[in-house]
Amino acid sequence: MSHFLKSACAALLFFTAACQPTSEAPDTPEEVAAPSEDAAEVGGLPIAHILSGKVALNTEDGAISIIDIESLLAAPTYQNQPTFLQPYDGRFYYVAGNENDKTDLWVYDLSSGEKSQVTQTLEKSEFSPKPSPDGGVSFIQESEDGEMTRVHALREVGEAGAAVIETGPVGYYEWLQGGAMLAVFYRSEPPMLQFVDVASGEARDGFENVGRVLLSSPDGATLFAARGDEAGDYEIVAVDVASGATETLLPLLPGAQDFFLVFSEEGFPAMAYSSMGSQLATYDLVNDSVWHVAADIGDLGYGSITRISVAGVPDQDGNLPILFVAHPREE
Repeated sequence: MSHFLKSACAALLFFTAACQPTSEAPDTPEEVAAPSEDAAEVGGLPIAHILSGKVALNTEDGAISIIDIESLLAAPTYQNQPTFLQPYDGRFYYVAGNENDKTDLWVYDLSSGEKSQVTQTLEKSEFSPKPSPDGGVSFIQESEDGEMTRVHALREVGEAGAAVIETGPVGYYEWLQGGAMLAVFYRSEPPMLQFVDVASGEARDGFENVGRVLLSSPDGATLFAARGDEAGDYEIVAVDVASGATETLLPLLPGAQDFFLVFSEEGFPAMAYSSMGSQLATYDLVNDSVWHVAADIGDLGYGSITRISVAGVPDQDGNLPILFVAHPREE
């Protein structure tokens, strides 16, 4: 058992006693076809919808269910990569396609249902929005010829929209060490995890076959990423940012590379979220050792789920808001 699993077993997942109970314990996921990829990895802009729900804990048996699922952004276009603003205030960033088959950044307010545009560049795309450590929003922006993609930021201070680092082309990234370091998905073949010092621009390699989800621990000292093998199966690994030491946290479901982690108050991973086909699944790192189905949206006409984001603050009912991207089932 890894150091992180041992630590997680000593931690408690944060839910309040007001969590709504569910009627049935979730089932084990069924193996299906792999989910769709992001537009950063494939040509064109596929149809993708953003759905919301609530993570509810059954206080009697500890089972997790995702309830009150609804479509927030279901236009027949590309809407992807939802990411909650930090600190959580009911809003999230997302990416939407425009008339030139490029993508812009938007903000959606869960409380009002209003959305507002952050960037508007018809000739080049912005994607992978995240809160910037020193304020504002960071994102990846492509060059006008589409060949180079770098991490940029619209900061509250400094040059708006400037590149943060020169490293590229990159597809995804995560802030570490309070903004001093960036982990990036370097677009090579196979894709390479790199760590880039923001001040100096110096980069060092991590490992090959990195997945598109990169998540920081609360203290910024550990990166959690998906690592693939030759067969195309992925596992979540924990990487010490300072030393590069890497250890396995848990295997992902067959065909999945997307995941999300919720951390305990002590800063250890406590609950993992992923998907298989139309099923959302959870893995309780504190009390369990198997993936469980928390919801299935197949009856809504969707065939796969990607890009999961869970709020760190519960709502008035004690449930955690969750967002995810759903891809219509291919007929």
